[in-house]
Amino acid sequence: MAHGDNWTTFRELDQDCDCPKGSAFRAFKRRLDQWREGLDYQVLEADLQAERIAQLKDQERLYGNTINAVLLSPQAARVIRASLVETNCEH
Repeated sequence: MAHGDNWTTFRELDQDCDCPKGSAFRAFKRRLDQWREGLDYQVLEADLQAERIAQLKDQERLYGNTINAVLLSPQAARVIRASLVETNCEH
């Protein structure tokens, strides 16, 4: 399943909320049971979507050491962003 540029990466959320690296990922993981793959997030696997991952890295949308990437739907990104702002990035 391909998603457009309106889907968000963890790096983008960290930067948008002025949070340390990994904050958005930890917020996502804490709510993993509420997310549905394909609807709320999409995993880009390195062995299957290397070109897309490289493109996102070139656009500085992913951290340089990312292997498998996760894209968040606009709704999931809003929930995580609100959580990061509310908790001042402390997850």
